[in-house]
Amino acid sequence: MYGIQGAYFPELFSARYRYTGIAVSKEFAAVASGGIAPFIAAALLAWAQGAYWPIATYIAVLAGISFVATFFSPETRGISLRQ
Repeated sequence: MYGIQGAYFPELFSARYRYTGIAVSKEFAAVASGGIAPFIAAALLAWAQGAYWPIATYIAVLAGISFVATFFSPETRGISLRQ
């Protein structure tokens, strides 16, 4: 997913809001998936008494959210970027 972000994200936002849109969306995703992930993983590990399956499920849910989000993102082929 990281390889296409540099080309795809600027196409999602008009020129006026491009920097803000990219920054807010990337930082929100970083907080939601990476920032609090260690705390959630530690809580799940304590809750499951050392079993790893809740952490694996949490990671799978995050991957599923990313997978579903790709289908709801708009197609940008043929759209003018001069906005």
